[in-house]
Amino acid sequence: MVKACPFSMRTLKYWLSHYRRYGMGGLDNESRRPKSHPWETPIRIKERIIELRRKTKKCALKLQWQLAKENIILHKNTIHKIIKAEGLTRKYRVRKLKYKYIGVPLQLGELLEIDVKYVPKLLENRQYYQFTAIDCASRWRYLKIYEDYSNLSAINFLKELITIAPFRIRAVKTDNGSYFTNRYTGYEKSTDPLNPTLQCF
Repeated sequence: MVKACPFSMRTLKYWLSHYRRYGMGGLDNESRRPKSHPWETPIRIKERIIELRRKTKKCALKLQWQLAKENIILHKNTIHKIIKAEGLTRKYRVRKLKYKYIGVPLQLGELLEIDVKYVPKLLENRQYYQFTAIDCASRWRYLKIYEDYSNLSAINFLKELITIAPFRIRAVKTDNGSYFTNRYTGYEKSTDPLNPTLQCF
């Protein structure tokens, strides 16, 4: 049987003895937790800590000082665990601040977002780029295809956008892409060539 079963002979004998003594209930998994602990705090000391806590409302450190006068030496963490296990710890209410944000509607042309993306497919084996401008208030948009995404293309797109837009453009929002900033041309103008100051065109 041991050869056909993946368990050891000792385990099989243990199961057999429990089955003969307790029946099918003896084969149930039982907890291996010890019934007692040699370093466990005595019951009378626990009751004394609980009594002092309910009577004086002192913290674990002050209870440690008071117990030391009674020749009971315990660590403050042990006292705190006993208090916490009995549910005698203080519950502090955390006040959650609720902020009410008031959204101010934008006006036409107050903010336009400009971004660049790759055209998904190649046209005549060439890669093209799409410049897109969207008005945050009316969602009006304007887009144009360019052969590259250089500073010159970004400037030309912005000039055409100012001319074509049916409203006055007050602000433009872009990312820190090299085609919208002086990332490459700002090295000569910056006092620190290794850390140029990025500025929009």
